[in-house]
Amino acid sequence: MEPKTESVLDEAAKVVAGDRRKSYGPVLESFERIGLMWSAILSRGHGQVFVGPRDVARMMMAMKIARDCHADKRDNLVDIAGYALCAELIDLAQAEEERCYEKICKVLTEDTANKQPDSHQ
Repeated sequence: MEPKTESVLDEAAKVVAGDRRKSYGPVLESFERIGLMWSAILSRGHGQVFVGPRDVARMMMAMKIARDCHADKRDNLVDIAGYALCAELIDLAQAEEERCYEKICKVLTEDTANKQPDSHQ
């Protein structure tokens, strides 16, 4: 087998931005969907459990670490790096969503203030 010339990080970035995005859609959307399904499964008989998208990334990394403890495989390292990148993409997407929400609230607040009746009439 020929040694890889590409770094684990570079390979992970290509996988996350390429094949996986095409197959599964945006990371936040995909991991939210996975989290909802895991939440439903884990909540059965145990009270309500919430698994967020960042939790999904953590658990997938934990699974890959557990597998790598059994047998060192480069693929595990690529996947761990890929899930770490997914966690960062989730953080960035949620921060952007929050910025958009703040802009909308600001516009609504300004719009409401501008529509207040003039009390001097």
